Amino acid sequence: MVLTTIISTRIVGSFLDVFTPERLMKVAEIGGLIALGIGLFAVLGIEKRNAEVKEGKSKHAISFTQSIMLLSSSPKTLLFASYIFISIFALFANEIVMDPFGAHVFGMPVGTTTKLFRPTMGGTQLIFMLITGFLLNRIGQKRGAFIGNMFCIIGFGLLIVAAFLRDVQFLRFALVVTGIGLGASSVSNISMMMSMTAGRSGVYIGLWGTAQSLAIFIGHLGAGIIIDTVYHLSGEYVWAYVAIFAIEIIAFTIASLVLPHISKEAFEAESEAKMAELALARKL
Repeated sequence: MVLTTIISTRIVGSFLDVFTPERLMKVAEIGGLIALGIGLFAVLGIEKRNAEVKEGKSKHAISFTQSIMLLSSSPKTLLFASYIFISIFALFANEIVMDPFGAHVFGMPVGTTTKLFRPTMGGTQLIFMLITGFLLNRIGQKRGAFIGNMFCIIGFGLLIVAAFLRDVQFLRFALVVTGIGLGASSVSNISMMMSMTAGRSGVYIGLWGTAQSLAIFIGHLGAGIIIDTVYHLSGEYVWAYVAIFAIEIIAFTIASLVLPHISKEAFEAESEAKMAELALARKL
């Protein structure tokens, strides 16, 4: 995903060097159609029509209502879901603001922001996703996430400094540091999500995925609202983006404070106990 983003932004950036609203609309339309086509192709044949559920699976299945009861009565589960929400919010809230940040604060044209931010920050993110992925068995998921969070806190702090300095070279350095943090944090958190299932992938991956999707939605929507609100109140775009980056720093700090309280063993023990309670209730 990160790699194709880097490639596509280079292509789009070159196309938008000569900017017109019509060209931007054409990029949006063509890009949307390509994404729709790839998405439809990807799901073809994933599930067979009218497929019968195997007896072994149906016997151990739980209903949607039972799933909600399981999740709502499990403190360790809710803690990890909250952690995922905060972490993903912190990772994705910056996505829609980086290009406008270059335009509003540094006066960059559309083609320049497109070719600067994604390849610089996204390229570094991709590299450190790979590096962290290779080292994760040695350093551990929680340590990898913590290291990533620390780099993100420093990186977004440097972006705030760059906004006040209006220094493009310093901005590039800040983007690299931020990319290191985003890469390490994202791959560590995704790895944790995949491992925290307690043998119930459908229920728990569904919950983690819901928390992730909700965090991305609120991050994107909230970032736009904050920029418009702060700009309206202050009349300065610098303060609008400083507010966004400050919220990112707070979110990564909170995630880092919650991280030591996450325990896979405690989560699995709690899940086993709750599933036993559900099984007993179902027999009664």
